[in-house]
Amino acid sequence: MPASTQRSTLSMGMRASSAVAAQLQAEVTSVGIIGGGRGGQQLLALFRSSDRTHVAYIVDRNPAAPAVQEARSAGIATFTDIHSALNSVNVDYVMEATGSDAVIEDLRVALAGRATHLMTHDMAYIVINALHAERAATVELLAHGVHEIKDHVSRSLDAIATLAESIRATTDSMRILTLNARIEAARAGQAGKGFAVVAQQMEKSSDTVRDLTSRIEQINETIRPVLDASDRIEASLEHLG
Repeated sequence: MPASTQRSTLSMGMRASSAVAAQLQAEVTSVGIIGGGRGGQQLLALFRSSDRTHVAYIVDRNPAAPAVQEARSAGIATFTDIHSALNSVNVDYVMEATGSDAVIEDLRVALAGRATHLMTHDMAYIVINALHAERAATVELLAHGVHEIKDHVSRSLDAIATLAESIRATTDSMRILTLNARIEAARAGQAGKGFAVVAQQMEKSSDTVRDLTSRIEQINETIRPVLDASDRIEASLEHLG
């Protein structure tokens, strides 16, 4: 096969793969929820938290049901009649959250021959519990990791602060020695030039160490927000848990 043909075939294959990947990425599953009670609320919260699912409607005979009110506030269609919802909006899945065998049978008859899948309250309950358990395990894992990072950073900050304090104390001692050397040089006159040179060198060293201490403290202040951020992350994880 000519090289140009191979390149053309490869290019077409890559474009086709990209198109399929884009289609899968953009694919959103639509769901309708039957039941506006606690189970319906859980399903509504679960599916609204994902960008891969779209809640098309919620059905409950009681227009004041909690999930119906939440859906209405979110701009989601609400119905008081199951058949009105099924005939008005096509969805990929109907989630039954009433716990009523009569409702389940009604839905099975109404959905017969349709492409829409039915998930009963038992199946929905299993899915919700599994997802909650997975989320709890993920939160616990993340919390443990954040705690370890926070603990490590905290110990590092304490060690750096202790080091900076030690350097500062050494700098103070060097400044005292420098002052003493200058005094001795002044007393000794011409013979004390050696003291003056030592004092000058010690003063330079003291300035260098003082500058180093200042930089260490700046690094400490730069790292400290990491602890604040980890505190906020831990609080968020506790809320999720």
